[in-house]
Amino acid sequence: MPKKLEQINYLKIICLIIATFLTIKAYITPFTYDEAYSYLSYVRTNDLLTVNIANNHLLNTILMGIFSIFGNSEFILRLPNLLSGFIYIYIGYRISTKLNNSLLILIFILLNPTVFDFLSLARGYGISATLNLLGIYIFLFSDVKQKYFFSLTFFWLSSLAIYTNLITLFSFIFLNFIIEKRVFLNLKTTLINIIYISLSVPIAFKLFEITQTSKPLFGRNINIDTVERVYTFFGFLKTYFISSHLLNIIFLFIFLFVIKNFEQSLNSKFVISLFIVILLCLILVPLIFNRPLPVERLLIPFIPFFQISVCFVFTNIKNKLVISLLSFVLILNFSINLDLNTSIYWDDFIDTNQISNSIYCETLDSTRPEYIYYKESRGYC
Repeated sequence: MPKKLEQINYLKIICLIIATFLTIKAYITPFTYDEAYSYLSYVRTNDLLTVNIANNHLLNTILMGIFSIFGNSEFILRLPNLLSGFIYIYIGYRISTKLNNSLLILIFILLNPTVFDFLSLARGYGISATLNLLGIYIFLFSDVKQKYFFSLTFFWLSSLAIYTNLITLFSFIFLNFIIEKRVFLNLKTTLINIIYISLSVPIAFKLFEITQTSKPLFGRNINIDTVERVYTFFGFLKTYFISSHLLNIIFLFIFLFVIKNFEQSLNSKFVISLFIVILLCLILVPLIFNRPLPVERLLIPFIPFFQISVCFVFTNIKNKLVISLLSFVLILNFSINLDLNTSIYWDDFIDTNQISNSIYCETLDSTRPEYIYYKESRGYC
């Protein structure tokens, strides 16, 4: 078997394993607080379009409403995210086949514990990340006509899933304007921009409304010191190395050693520039409007741009030992954080194995959305 074909088979096997783990997790992980709240407040009441607090991730809620026609189990309600997870895996595979060091690149794209976690939950973060990955993939790697229009469409849809993704849409428009002013000024491109900017205005107003400090949910106001923000690269590496600062530092040290070798192509320069613009916006916009800096899950929609930027560094690594070490660190870290029974960010969950036990049910807080979901919608307790 040719070496290239053998490597592709390995990549497919990895994709199949991750897709299997993702499916199992979506099936067995108990419903989280936020999932249950969204279902009870918006889906069950058929009040899908009411966006008054940050908990209603509109695109995800609409898709939950559609899939709820087929049932209200955790798995059914999570199917929109699970399906987007399969797309994420496929696009990750496609990107890896177009760059050198395909195995390392696929591992880096797929083995992010935070993204993996949210692609199995009924929240908007996973869908938003998938749409962003799809949008940037089409723009950088595909041969489709009107790629600017399609990428902009996916970025806008991603903003319906997580409203702060408007940063991506406007950064993408701004960067294309800087790079290709002539093309940008033709009537068709101008019309496309006007349409999507106009469609984004209501989302922007709604975003400012739901992020007021008087609202229940306006962002995670977590204090992270400057040193941690630096060695976790503003928190993006923290989405990988959730429980191990040591692995984070090892990975960062190796990465800084090879960063000088990043690919000098138009695609690499564009995506790295886009990520830098997005990163600046993620820092400056909260400071200007006195909002908390995004951390943890709030970074999920922007992870694909970080990933592809790093992949353009990985693709030029020649040292097999460095490639093996990076792959080992990423696989070890993912294994440490892999738990198919729980979610990374919700450790207070209902044990569905005991939910038919009346004694156990009496110990639960009956006001929590998860309890109400299992009692009223699933007939437990």
